[in-house]
Amino acid sequence: MVNAMVYLHGPRVRRTQLFYYLLREYAVEWDVIELLEHGMETAEMDHLIHHVLLDGIFQDIYTVDVGKPFAKHKRLRIGMVIDRMQRFLTGHTEQQRRVVLIGTPVHWTLIYHIDDQFMYLFDSLGQNKAYRRSFTLRSGRGGHVLNRKAIYFLSSAGRSEL
Repeated sequence: MVNAMVYLHGPRVRRTQLFYYLLREYAVEWDVIELLEHGMETAEMDHLIHHVLLDGIFQDIYTVDVGKPFAKHKRLRIGMVIDRMQRFLTGHTEQQRRVVLIGTPVHWTLIYHIDDQFMYLFDSLGQNKAYRRSFTLRSGRGGHVLNRKAIYFLSSAGRSEL
């Protein structure tokens, strides 16, 4: 989440302070040791987004619009999901920066651009791109497994196609 805010709002984001608030809010509801050992679930990410970024102390400092466009869809195809993410990211401007936050069973990462071959990542693990075809919605097929409930469209200002 800290990386998302840095991508959307640039160097003015106070990383340490935001990280502290996110961690403190997480600790109110869940065990931080569990977070370190097993990572973060979608419900936990939803809670942090809501309580820290949308309704918390940072709502006026780092304005962000958040959408989960696939959360309620039952029948999805990976091509449709990637195309929708690409259309959303195409609306990126300097006045309204956009990024897609995705959660896989292993890691959370940000997608800031998609072309015909690659998805470009803003990732703390150092991965900077991945083949589009390496993503799937079904576990057991290898590659990066996406959870439809763990795909967030984030926008820095104003209303977007969320």
